[in-house]
Amino acid sequence: MKRLSWRLFGVAVLLGCAGVARADVADFAIDPAHTHIAFGIDRFGFARTLGGLTLSEGTIRFDPNDISSTEVTATLPVSSLHTALAERDHILLGPHWLSASEWPVIRFESTKVRRAASDGCPQQCYVVAGLLTVKGAAAPIQLDVVLNRVGTDPVSGREALGASASVSLSRAAFGIDIAAGKIGDAIDVQLEVLAIATD
Repeated sequence: MKRLSWRLFGVAVLLGCAGVARADVADFAIDPAHTHIAFGIDRFGFARTLGGLTLSEGTIRFDPNDISSTEVTATLPVSSLHTALAERDHILLGPHWLSASEWPVIRFESTKVRRAASDGCPQQCYVVAGLLTVKGAAAPIQLDVVLNRVGTDPVSGREALGASASVSLSRAAFGIDIAAGKIGDAIDVQLEVLAIATD
């Protein structure tokens, strides 16, 4: 009986520890109003054209005790693209570039998250690998992410997560090769992300 009691005690301790670990896992909804996505691409070698996109929805499941289980998803309406010139935006949204009417959304879904080397990174740095789908074509990408802060958002009063990220994309990987050799292939993207806990 005494041996059984100790076994039950051990099981209870293990379950209690597991409960604590699970409590650290948090689900966040990315806040479109406080998330910014900017991009730049070379134009004829003279200068870079800059623009942006707006996120419509996204989620982050974050576990600081098991980074590999972290999951990220995001959806961006192609029609939200803007470059400060309406004529250029119309061309980019048209059939030769993004075909917004046929492929109205850009989607990202993470496949793997790992810690990045700490050299040169003053904060918590991660590599978020995943599939980006643009114009119906899915290609693997890797975002370099800095976790800026996890804490209470002073406006909402809820737990929040803030991060900065960057990635360089090849437009040819998504079948967008118009004006190759004149307009750059590499699209450099910068993201500032705020996500609010959902529970």
